[in-house]
Amino acid sequence: MTEGCPAAQVSSQKKVRLGYMDVARGIAMVCIVAGHFGIATINRVVYTFHVPLFFLMSGFFFSVKGTWPEFLLGKARQLLLPYLLGCTGILIASFAYFAIVGWLPEFPARAVYIIKASLWGAGTYHGEPLVVHQIGALWFLPALFFGYCVLRGALNTRFPLAVILAVSAAGWLSSRFVWLPLSLQPGMFCSLFLYLGYVVRQRQMIEHLASRKGLVVGAVAFVVWIYCIYQGTAVNVVEIGINGGALAFAGAFAGSYVAVAASFGLERLMRPIARFFNYYGQLTLGILVFHAMADFVWPWGHLYAFLEAFGWVGAPAHLVVLAINVLWPLAALAIVRLLIPPVYRVLVPREPAPLPLRAG
Repeated sequence: MTEGCPAAQVSSQKKVRLGYMDVARGIAMVCIVAGHFGIATINRVVYTFHVPLFFLMSGFFFSVKGTWPEFLLGKARQLLLPYLLGCTGILIASFAYFAIVGWLPEFPARAVYIIKASLWGAGTYHGEPLVVHQIGALWFLPALFFGYCVLRGALNTRFPLAVILAVSAAGWLSSRFVWLPLSLQPGMFCSLFLYLGYVVRQRQMIEHLASRKGLVVGAVAFVVWIYCIYQGTAVNVVEIGINGGALAFAGAFAGSYVAVAASFGLERLMRPIARFFNYYGQLTLGILVFHAMADFVWPWGHLYAFLEAFGWVGAPAHLVVLAINVLWPLAALAIVRLLIPPVYRVLVPREPAPLPLRAG
């Protein structure tokens, strides 16, 4: 099929920035940060939907522009260049940490580990049949790159859903035997979420959020999502693990819908809160890179030990650590914007547009 197929023509329409979708993106980013501290009660909730929501929203705003070489170059600049910057940042931050704590003699071995992890781009450790070191949260960027490639290719066929299902299944099945570099298989697997997000946009399936129908759908989605939380289901995208079968997918879609519907309500009823998440959601690329650096390098147990000395344990300590992890990437981006503008432009391709103080 050529670039002139109907699907490609529809998807090339100009993007419209929807405030509540940025709010949802911001909420999802906070959930991803919160899910990296091994807190069982938090993970039981956020793992049901947070990563699938990111892929669904990425598909929602997907568009086909230009030739394949132009498309690949554009997506590489958007995703692979920040990935390279993030891996380089991890290397630099690790050197600084090792220097501070007096571990410089051990740094060459750590540098080799980081380089290997960067080349594999895996979100978690794999031991068989090859030892694969993990790079952490940055896995999402190459996975999304490959997912976009699969989606574009599928949209240029007569049966895009069939292609997506086949590729997604191939990604899941092959991951049972070997883990390929740069999170290729998670990208293949999540092309399904990208495609479904794309279909939702094309068919205007969430235009009814403020209607009675939207309330009914939202209520049903909420019940399904709560049940999935209770059952402990999850689509673990980073490992392509499906805990709960079809119910896990139902929970991912239901939780994503609830997050978007809640963001729609926040935008209209709780503007100050919505403005923060909206702003945060427009900076998720840069936030992800800096969060991945800190998550890889900094032993957060030190901070927990420091808080414990002052009597801050349990939930209060978790809240402090979460708040620091949510807010510090914003400070890091501000510093990079001041000192290294070219890097800032890579991490923040478009300056965030503040949500107006009042709705409408």
